Amino acid sequence: MPVDPVLQTLLDEAKALGLPPAHELTPELARLHRVEMMARFVPMPEYASVQVDEGMIAADGRRMRVWIYSAGSEEPAPVVVFFHGGGWVAGTLETHDPYCRALAKEAGVVVVSVDFRLAPEHKFPAGLEDCIAATEWVMAHAGELGGDGSRVIVGATAPGGRWLR
Repeated sequence: MPVDPVLQTLLDEAKALGLPPAHELTPELARLHRVEMMARFVPMPEYASVQVDEGMIAADGRRMRVWIYSAGSEEPAPVVVFFHGGGWVAGTLETHDPYCRALAKEAGVVVVSVDFRLAPEHKFPAGLEDCIAATEWVMAHAGELGGDGSRVIVGATAPGGRWLR
């Protein structure tokens, strides 16, 4: 299956930069490169109408930042609890905003993007524990978010999705 042409252009541009592989970077440089890479997706005028609300959830004794995306679709909409990629080190709510906007609009869902703890500042399994606690919280509070608690799934990129296997 061919890669989407827009994505292929981004991949080609990234390769042309000649940057070292992510595993060879310091956490600070990996984070900087992730921000620079994701900035290539913006602006995305087709997703400007997606409503984004910032919030905090209290789950398993911790407070976590969340961004809640809604495109004004079916009420109550299915809910996607979203965990950004970045190798448990480099991703943020900000870097994955374009993904979440597109997902909310194209799929007609409420997206709850979770700001989990990152390594190396927080040792494993801190980030994973945040992901599990946030998912449980969203399942219990989906209705308050405009979502349908009987239709909650987890979506993620990179390591955020690997813990589901």
